[in-house]
Amino acid sequence: MLRIAGVKAYHTWVGTRDLPYKYSSVPTPLVDNHMIATYIGPDNQYYFLDATSDHTPFGLPSSMIQGKEALIGLDANRFEVKMIPEIAKERNVMVDSVAIRLDGDQVVGKGISSLRGYPKVFGGYALDRSEKKDIERNVTRLIGKGSNKFFLDNYVLSDVGNRDKLTTIGYSFRIGDYFQKIGDELYVNLNLNKEHYNDFIDPALRETPKERDYKYEKLEYCELTIPEGYSIEYLPPNAKADGDLLGFETEYKTENGKIVLRKRFYVNYLLLQPSQFEHWNASVKPLSEAYKESIILKKK
Repeated sequence: MLRIAGVKAYHTWVGTRDLPYKYSSVPTPLVDNHMIATYIGPDNQYYFLDATSDHTPFGLPSSMIQGKEALIGLDANRFEVKMIPEIAKERNVMVDSVAIRLDGDQVVGKGISSLRGYPKVFGGYALDRSEKKDIERNVTRLIGKGSNKFFLDNYVLSDVGNRDKLTTIGYSFRIGDYFQKIGDELYVNLNLNKEHYNDFIDPALRETPKERDYKYEKLEYCELTIPEGYSIEYLPPNAKADGDLLGFETEYKTENGKIVLRKRFYVNYLLLQPSQFEHWNASVKPLSEAYKESIILKKK
């Protein structure tokens, strides 16, 4: 099809990440279980085109072939072996911004999330469904927060099927029994998302690597309106840890009668080797400690 359109493209053999082989070590068909096309641009930029990945935008390889060698058939007698890159975490970003308030014994809020890169691709598979109940369940999985008492009131999806634009999810929600009231004090944890909380790996129990589909970043903004009649008794300290495999940064501020938490979080591996488990655990520890921090509001 590309050649009919006047675009020079080449048949390309590749093994997905299910296969651990390279052509340099096993120069046989055992290396391959998949076929794609490769377009080489005028600037010598390689584009690996996988027609089996419905929601993948132009310029991204499908996630399952990241970091694998591709055998590009240039003609009947020539070929080239090219490494498909692992896509950097900065290109795979989810941004989640919410404004919340305390209402009775529950948290009530509105938010908007945007998905770019592989989060958009995987979100597209989850949200491109024919049954409304399936879509609603997957929206909850994508943006659910706080506790198992999270309830999604409404949601609006935009550009799920448009590969060239961010997917956005506008939503409103409630979380029952999320904060604590003790005497004249309120305890509220603004870390509504606690990814990899206490996610320690015991090297004595696990000897095999851990794999994930893609590296990613998540940027979060949570804004709490201070209830009338209350003042701030305690604001958690800012925290930061930049690990090679996992990292985060939290910042608390007060702005116009509101408390704001800005958080950046990232995971930076595709295959976590047993030799890296201790390093992973060292990064999980400060993250989990930061997740425990709550603001304290005191009745005036």
